[in-house]
Amino acid sequence: EQNGQLGGQLPATGWTVWWVQAGVILVALISVLFGRNRLMKVVADQEAALEQARSAEAAARASEALFMGLFRNNPAASLVQNVDTREVIDANDAFVRVFGHSRIQLVGKPPPPLWADPADQLAFRAILQTEGRVHGMRAQGVRMNGSTFEMQVYAEFVAEGDDRMVISM
Repeated sequence: EQNGQLGGQLPATGWTVWWVQAGVILVALISVLFGRNRLMKVVADQEAALEQARSAEAAARASEALFMGLFRNNPAASLVQNVDTREVIDANDAFVRVFGHSRIQLVGKPPPPLWADPADQLAFRAILQTEGRVHGMRAQGVRMNGSTFEMQVYAEFVAEGDDRMVISM
């Protein structure tokens, strides 16, 4: 400007320009403060939701541990199977003792023959399909060593998400 490289006179600035500039700065400042407050509220809400999710996850883990303890220590021989694949999901200690198969031999595979009479197994499946549960069906079971014993079977369908399971005792 001192060397004359800026062309011509600078436009005159009056109070109107100063008020407009002050208004723009004030609007920008209010927008920043309002945006910051909204952002802080969103962050606080997300932290609360995260804490709630963590609490729910801890409760689910505690519930699962309780169920597993009750299942594993149940004196009744219990087996959990996937309905669609027929794979054994888990077997408790009483089931392992009664039938003579180890948990390793059972989990992840279809169960070995557990019924002495295949007709009893077909009747069990039919009742389970039509009624959704079996209550006190008497049948002959077969152990791993081939010996038979009288058993009373209880079973029920259980759904967890997309998985359909049957719990048998």
